[in-house]
Amino acid sequence: MPPVSLSICVITKNESRFIETCLQSVCKIASEIIIVDSGSTDDTLEIAGKFSAKIFSIEWQNDYAYARNIAISKCTGHWIFFLDADEYLENPEKILRVLSHTKNRHTGGFLMERTDMYRHKDNGLLIHYPVGMVRLFRNQHSFKYVGAVHEQINTVITGLGFSIAILKGSRIIHQVHMSADAFLESKQRRYLGMIEAELLKDNTNCWMQYQRAKTYWFLDEKEKAKLLFSDTANHSNCPLIIKCSCFCNKAVLLMEEGNFTEALAEVDKSLKLNPRQSQGMMIKGNIYYQVNEFKNSIHCYRKVKTKINKLKYNEIIPGDLYVKPEEIKYKIACCYLALGKTAAAGFLVKRALHINSSHVPCLLLLAKLHASKSNMLTAKELTLKCLALNPGWKQAEDFLHCINTVD
Repeated sequence: MPPVSLSICVITKNESRFIETCLQSVCKIASEIIIVDSGSTDDTLEIAGKFSAKIFSIEWQNDYAYARNIAISKCTGHWIFFLDADEYLENPEKILRVLSHTKNRHTGGFLMERTDMYRHKDNGLLIHYPVGMVRLFRNQHSFKYVGAVHEQINTVITGLGFSIAILKGSRIIHQVHMSADAFLESKQRRYLGMIEAELLKDNTNCWMQYQRAKTYWFLDEKEKAKLLFSDTANHSNCPLIIKCSCFCNKAVLLMEEGNFTEALAEVDKSLKLNPRQSQGMMIKGNIYYQVNEFKNSIHCYRKVKTKINKLKYNEIIPGDLYVKPEEIKYKIACCYLALGKTAAAGFLVKRALHINSSHVPCLLLLAKLHASKSNMLTAKELTLKCLALNPGWKQAEDFLHCINTVD
């Protein structure tokens, strides 16, 4: 069998801050690097040239699928992998190993984990949120992206009779936290205009309706987002996976405003349609925690998947993949602490930190446990470590202030 060839594609415009990290992460597995650029005026193309990238310039058509499909048309590899410029790939060699062992010609592509790194708007906590995306697929002439924004290729692949497998052991890191809030808001408002244009073409497009609701949520227009999630979920042709995610998202919005009864009703609608999902079970656990039903919360958290290898592609709903094991241990530890089971909480926190020593919520919880035993020096050291890992996290700053006040 000839060696696997892989074309790496990136769409760019003024990405000099990110492009080197992006290309450095994949250059060793790339048979070729394809850059489709829509008018960079910074050093983006000069940096890309250092990686021997093939650069193609286009006029921006207000259509991401168009740009991606131009890139596809330039590829000569057996397989194609897309990265956005503000992303990089961890463990890239795993992709080649998987592709070299892919014998089934009906496998059209792979869903991969992308960890979105972003800061909580209110408290500054750096969040690592795993989502699933199809970015790796065969160089097959019929595989094209659709949608001017929030473009997809997975529905095209499966619609042509190919299957999508799940690739484990390699993940994309999306550095949302590296961009300023004003830039992100401007970007989302631009996306909203593109979404509205797509819906003018086809107002039954439930994927775009769903993305419109999410965008309004990001822009803090929460009442409009709730209404749009409901309208999309109740649409007669809404796919089950989108319907499930709409119910979950509305449940979170209701929970945030303190409407816990309605929030439970919404998430139960989602779980009834897809009982195996993790997103709905996680949200349900969070709602129970908010109403002090800690045993029910623990019961829900224990049903959440903590590994990508326990997933099946056709069961994954938008926004749902799995929850990192250290996060679940942290959540259950919080429940134990609320139930007065301090030893059990401490045990779970330490196990979580054994998995990920940089999990700052666990570090802060451990600091609070030490403070409760008057071990103020250790509590302060752990809190300072939190702030070194996650500068600006309000909860850690407030707790440090409390410690200093006691001192």
